[in-house]
Amino acid sequence: MLSERLAAPARIEAFADEVFGADARRAALERYLALPSGRERPGRYWKVDLDAISLDDLTLEPKAGRVTIECADARVRVGEKPSVSGLSEARDSKFGSLALAFANRYAFVTIPAGVDVAEPIVITYAAADGEAVFPYACVHAERGARATRSEEHTSELQSHH
Repeated sequence: MLSERLAAPARIEAFADEVFGADARRAALERYLALPSGRERPGRYWKVDLDAISLDDLTLEPKAGRVTIECADARVRVGEKPSVSGLSEARDSKFGSLALAFANRYAFVTIPAGVDVAEPIVITYAAADGEAVFPYACVHAERGARATRSEEHTSELQSHH
């Protein structure tokens, strides 16, 4: 296995949780290491060298950062994992596989059938100085439901003089 050459797989165990277990995370890391970077031809990631990321040098914590979900519509369920399959579609891309392997903050939203949410649902991920957040959002809109999702990423970076 490609990941046996790295210390990162040992850290994967610390990230395993009820959303993505250790096996799913190891498989995602294997996909990350095996997939081409996307730099072979102009496309979405052609300027980003994902192969240059040194996993052994990353400082990651399973519960780094925090997530908040704001929704004015009381009919919308937030925070509970939807009972739908296919929560890991991101696995088909190199970056998506890396993000899935180390996902440490989740935002789950379920919009009931037929509900049209008037105000945007705002998902905010925040990281303190030195933290890395690998977010995972799943917005499940049941049949006929409509909503707008806004995602924000903030950092509490300290000024170093």
